[in-house]
Amino acid sequence: MRLQMTASLNYRHYELVRLTLTSFAAACLSACFVGCIGPGLVSFPTDETARPLRVSAIHGCPRADTCTVSLADVPPPLGDHISIRLAGIDVPDSSSACKGERMLALDARRFMEKELSRGTRIQMTDVSRDEQFRLIGRLVVDGEDVGSQLLKRGLAVPHNGGPATAQWCVPVN
Repeated sequence: MRLQMTASLNYRHYELVRLTLTSFAAACLSACFVGCIGPGLVSFPTDETARPLRVSAIHGCPRADTCTVSLADVPPPLGDHISIRLAGIDVPDSSSACKGERMLALDARRFMEKELSRGTRIQMTDVSRDEQFRLIGRLVVDGEDVGSQLLKRGLAVPHNGGPATAQWCVPVN
């Protein structure tokens, strides 16, 4: 058991060193490349020029405003099974003590699953990080922003950070 743990730690150490050296080499090559051809010929994406990211797989949505996806154009260590929170909205909580809120949360999640399953082209746009360093962005299905659709149907409210203030609890007969 002890030998196996030591081998595992050695392998992890080896992987950490390998990744660090690989990253360092890539940074050196990038600096050399930019230095050799001149800074005017290389442009890095900005908010205005960033292109949408193609979603290759949806692995599930534990909440209507949070989904786990894989990205088609991003290498697997960075783009496989990443969680993204939909920007600008807040949805009802499925673990609320209020039955009405739980029912709304279920409706929102079902709507989200239906929209994602019918989509033929799914993209992430406006990707950034929030104050808790989570990925946030817009999920666009066949040209339509899913967050906006949730808002139109009353299954979400506008939300731009900070504590959620929506009063979802509605009486249920």
